[in-house]
Amino acid sequence: MLELLSSFKPKNPAILSLVACLHACSLASPDAEIEDKRSSSQPALLAPPDRVGCRVGPELGISSGYHWPLSGIITAGYGGSSPSALFSSTRRIPGVTLQVAMGAEVRAGVQATLRPQPQTPNPALGTSVELEVGDELVVTYGHLASKASTLVEGQSLAADAIVGSAGCSGNTTCGAGSAVLYVETKRNGSPVDPLTLFPDPGEHCARD
Repeated sequence: MLELLSSFKPKNPAILSLVACLHACSLASPDAEIEDKRSSSQPALLAPPDRVGCRVGPELGISSGYHWPLSGIITAGYGGSSPSALFSSTRRIPGVTLQVAMGAEVRAGVQATLRPQPQTPNPALGTSVELEVGDELVVTYGHLASKASTLVEGQSLAADAIVGSAGCSGNTTCGAGSAVLYVETKRNGSPVDPLTLFPDPGEHCARD
């Protein structure tokens, strides 16, 4: 395709402009939007190597005040393709997806404040909770089966506070007996890789 566009030399200025545009677009990555956004808004946060298939959980300890909300296996990492239809297959997902046990307790994972339910929640996330960490960070957990009945908007939560149970709500697919947890972190409204906050399982992670 690139060779064809490069060899095509129309004389009409309008057509020539169109060909130049097509050539430039063919060189652009379909994932350039999120890559550019990440590099411009978070230049100091570099995503670690791919961790798909790694097992994570509270047993990995605490990193910068964060621990994983439950144990599970990473099925889609930040910047990877979502195994569900949460996002278009031509876009990279701005979070991490875990395969977890159905009904498992989901904890806050960090000292935070429960945010009010958005006026227009994302239906693809199903039942979800948003936690505010300081003035800049927001952590979202999606695809929950239910929220903890004790939650109150504006409530201060300890890192080990239960915020819900793992499920398969929203736009996702789960295997028999398993559930999905979507983890998204944003700094000042822009997505950042959760693995720059939660403990990284490491290059030689435990895989099944």
